[in-house]
Amino acid sequence: MKKTTTPRILGACYVRTATITNDPSFSLEAQIEQIKARAAAEGVEIVKIYSDEATSAHKTKCRPGIMKMLDDARKGEFSILYVHKIDRLARHLEWAVEIIKQLQRANVTLKAIEENLHMDTPEGKLMFHMLASLGEFYSDQRSKKISVSKRQPQNPPIIPDA
Repeated sequence: MKKTTTPRILGACYVRTATITNDPSFSLEAQIEQIKARAAAEGVEIVKIYSDEATSAHKTKCRPGIMKMLDDARKGEFSILYVHKIDRLARHLEWAVEIIKQLQRANVTLKAIEENLHMDTPEGKLMFHMLASLGEFYSDQRSKKISVSKRQPQNPPIIPDA
C-alpha cells in the first residue's frame, strides 16, 4: 500500500513591539507562541520568524525585519504570513496597503490571529483597511498627546498667596 503524504504548508511570522516591554502578555515571545499555536492548529509549519523589537511602525517604514520578510516572500520561502494584529505591520494605512500588495504579488496569504481576516473577500479587504486606519489614528492621537505634554511646564511655578 502506497503511503500518501500531505504537502507541507510553509508559513512565517512577523512580530513587533514599539518599545522594549516588561509586559509578558505582548512580548515578542508571547506573539510568536500564539502565532505558532494558531499555525499548528491550521497545519502550517512556521519556517521563518521575522521581528523588529522596540521599533516604531509609525515612524519607520523600512524596518529590518519587515524588509527581510518581504524579500523572502518574493523568493517564495513561505506561503502564509502570520501577524498578531494588523497594526504590527504598519501604523500608516498607506504603508500597510503597500505591504499587503507586495505579499499578494508574492502569492502570500496574510493572517492576523487577533483579527479574523480573509483578504480574498470584499469584507476582509474592508476590515483590513479599517484596522490599518485605526492603527494610524491611534498613533497620530498618541503623538499629539505626547507633543502637547512636552509643551506643558513640568513644574509650574508656585505663586504664594498675597
